[in-house]
This record gives sequence, C-alpha cells and structure tokens, in this order.
Amino acid sequence: MSILDKYFELDKKRQRILSKQEASIYSLMAVERQWKVYERAAKGCSWDRSDIYRQLLDKCWDTVFQNKIMEEEAGNICYENKPENVKVDIDEKSNDLFCFCSIFADTLEMLIDDLCEDGCTSGFTFYNFQFLDGFLDEHLAHGINRTEDREEIIQNHELIRLEIERQNRDFEMISCCDNFKVLKEWCLIECNENILADYWFN
Repeated sequence: MSILDKYFELDKKRQRILSKQEASIYSLMAVERQWKVYERAAKGCSWDRSDIYRQLLDKCWDTVFQNKIMEEEAGNICYENKPENVKVDIDEKSNDLFCFCSIFADTLEMLIDDLCEDGCTSGFTFYNFQFLDGFLDEHLAHGINRTEDREEIIQNHELIRLEIERQNRDFEMISCCDNFKVLKEWCLIECNENILADYWFN
C-alpha cells in the first residue's frame, strides 16, 4: 500500500469523527489552498475572476459557520466564470497553470453544489492530492516512462508531504477546539496558504 493510500484510509476514518459542520470546515480549508494558486496565476489575465471567486468562497464560509443552505445561484456564477467558460486570449491558454486554475474552479463548483443541497460537505481534502498529482506529473515527472518511478517521485515529493502535514494540523485543530469563535478566527488566518507553497512562483 502506497504512502497516499495509507493516508487516505486514515483520513476516511477520522472524517467520520467530525460533525457535518466540522467536516465542511475541513474541506474548505483544503479548497482555500487551491484558491491561492488561482489568485496568483490569474493576475493580469483576461480570464481573471478573482473578485468573484473570493466572494463565492466567503459565501461558503458564511454558509458553513452559520449552518445555512447556500443559494443555488452561487453554483451558476461559479460555472459561468470558469477559465474555460470565459473569453480567453489565445496566448493566455499557454499559461502553465491555466488548467490547474480550471481544476480549482471545478472543485469549488462541486463544493458549492453540496452546500446548496445540504448546507454541508465533506471529502474535499482528497482533491488536493489529485491537484498535486497532476501538477507534479506534468512539471516534475514528465518524460519518466515507468509508472512505478513516476508514482514514487510524486508521492515522496515535499508538496505531498506538506499537504499531509497541513491536513493533519487542520484536523487536530478542528476536532479538538471547543471554542467556535477561536476556531473561526484560526481558520480565517490559516486559510491563506498556497497548495504549491513557493514551489512554482519563485
């Protein structure tokens, strides 16, 4: 069993411990790390909809913190403003992170759909590893023919280990904190992390 397979098994078990609200917070923390990639990569591009996506994420937090159902229009807004659904200059499609910004938008749309239906969500921590797997496969393991070699490089990469550390930290804080005000303030501070850290942008 691979490192990530073992982690996924652990994460499934511990997410059952969380309440619906806690599981939603856990998922939102993960999606926020993808958002930071979009925010930086889209800057100055014709498809930049950072203001709109930030507003949508803030609505997600409000929905979760207040135990509400999200309005369905939010899902439509998210879909309409995906990079592939807006007019894009041809040259900008060559942006190395364009497709990963689309992945963020897809992930956020799925999360919003859950919040519109049930007012809660879970399991979105998994999508951060899909995001990293795609990024590392394209930018690090490209050209390596043996599947086993690619998987070993990707699963042992510092970004994978960092995401595991961050998810472990998030889970510990969310599951142990009995002061909701403190938890809310902590989340809003810690959600400023980039899933790629400074790996790509330096």
